[in-house]
Amino acid sequence: MTGWATAYAGCDDAAIVEMANAGLLRRGRKDAAAGLVAVVEETGDGVVVSVGTGGAQVRLGAKGPAAAVCSCPTAGICQHIVSALLWAGDQAGDAPAPTAEPQAQPAVEAPKARTSSATSRKLSAEARRRSEAIAETRASIEPLVATGLAHLGADDAAQLLAVAGRARAAGIEAVNGVQLSAAVRAAAGLVGDLADRDDTVDEAQVLEALAEIWALTEALPSRRPEGAAKPATEELDLPRLVPLGARWWTSPGGGRGVTFMGWDAAAARVRTVTTGRSAGADPAFQRSWDTPVLWGCSFSRLCGGEVALGNVRLNPDGTLAASGRPRVSTGAALSTDALLPIAAATEADPAPADVVGFGRRATQVRLVMVRDSGDVGVDEVRQEMTWTVATADGHRLQLRLPVADAHGTSTLLSAVAVSKRVVAVAVDRHQDRDEPVGLFVEREGGSLHLVCPTITPHWELGSGSRWTAWRQLTRRIETLRRRADRVAPVRTSLPPAERACTIVSDVLVSVATTGRLRLTPSQRTDLIAASALARDLGMRTLEHVLAGLTEPEGERISPEAVLRSAFLVARARAVLSA
Repeated sequence: MTGWATAYAGCDDAAIVEMANAGLLRRGRKDAAAGLVAVVEETGDGVVVSVGTGGAQVRLGAKGPAAAVCSCPTAGICQHIVSALLWAGDQAGDAPAPTAEPQAQPAVEAPKARTSSATSRKLSAEARRRSEAIAETRASIEPLVATGLAHLGADDAAQLLAVAGRARAAGIEAVNGVQLSAAVRAAAGLVGDLADRDDTVDEAQVLEALAEIWALTEALPSRRPEGAAKPATEELDLPRLVPLGARWWTSPGGGRGVTFMGWDAAAARVRTVTTGRSAGADPAFQRSWDTPVLWGCSFSRLCGGEVALGNVRLNPDGTLAASGRPRVSTGAALSTDALLPIAAATEADPAPADVVGFGRRATQVRLVMVRDSGDVGVDEVRQEMTWTVATADGHRLQLRLPVADAHGTSTLLSAVAVSKRVVAVAVDRHQDRDEPVGLFVEREGGSLHLVCPTITPHWELGSGSRWTAWRQLTRRIETLRRRADRVAPVRTSLPPAERACTIVSDVLVSVATTGRLRLTPSQRTDLIAASALARDLGMRTLEHVLAGLTEPEGERISPEAVLRSAFLVARARAVLSA
């Protein structure tokens, strides 16, 4: 049994939490501690064990945790795999150490040598699992382009989910805050929606998601040399954190979570923390204002006034970690005087420099002092609810929420309808719109109440005549939500650089959609025209990529070339829109 067991020597609690989560670890440990893991079949390079009382079987092999497979229907890491990994870790710990040859050195040096050898084997096994997971991910996305995005089905989405689970189990580090496994899960959700003919998803979105995964697999092999330590997570105290707001979100892959934003007065900067669950995991994790969701606290407490945090974990990228149990104590009540310097500081902050990195743009929250609350309306073309406010410096700011978010629009509408004075709004630039993530509403007596539209429960509108207009607007939003028409944006004349990118993008989407990897004469003519435009504009990288697509004439384009070009075009557009 020891031949395969050495690959599981590092399966301790910390490693399993990194692959799965703390909840799965707790549940998995119960079965392992109760002796509900038993060997069913043993081979030369692995073992099959039964876990629990439901008949689930887990296959473990010499490739380690990343290759563990369970017979249950759960995608990725499940409770049964966690139990089996804990059991396998115990087996590796009980295995006798390899017999060493007699050494000329003093006997006291031998344990050190064995420890160093064991560490090297462990690091080598981790590096192998990491490289295998990256290679598998890349090998899983290129055939999707070769097949044609229009021909994808539910099986392709399920395969991507399985790949995402194995990438997570391999412990692959994030690139600029983006996990490869999370990117693959998001792509799986988009592929599933496309296969179901969901009108909110098109082939261009799927191609962009696959192109980003391809780029991640390109960047990852050079990120961390074998044996290098991962960036450490440090702990710090935040004596005064002023809550600014929170947003509940869902991902294309079916995951859901929440991002909390607060102002660190000591460091004079916005701090954010995000927690979430993947699709199907932890059904108890739901949108809630009063139930503990983050650090053992509810958002009604975290947003009820200033808080102090003790021993909170700080990630290498400056965000706060949702793990651990920091000490949370309530501070002063929210006040207008406390918000004024925050508004001045956040309004002066520059936009994030890393606007073309992997994943979504970093959260950039600013606090805007409000002089007057304006009209609430509906943008039927963009399928968004709009709310216009007059800022303290005299400007008009239009805030938007998608009508698909029934909770957010209902809360925002009720907060504006009750005629309470809105003193300030925390705004986050998200998906080309300014979203209100926190409304500071004045109470009687001058104190402030923080309303987070996507989390705070909405108020019920009254039955009197004063509410008639608001009820009509509510019905209009509900009708728009049910209809959920997809309206094409009005095309305007594009700047030359944007026009070049659009031409290339349209051709790439067409090629990827059909799976016909040979350019038609019309497509080749379009790319040649875009190449000439890129050359005139000095866009040498785009020109070079287009030359690879158009020469030699009649040659088949590789899926890798399509993905590389799509990624480059997406990043060029991000630079142009920054």
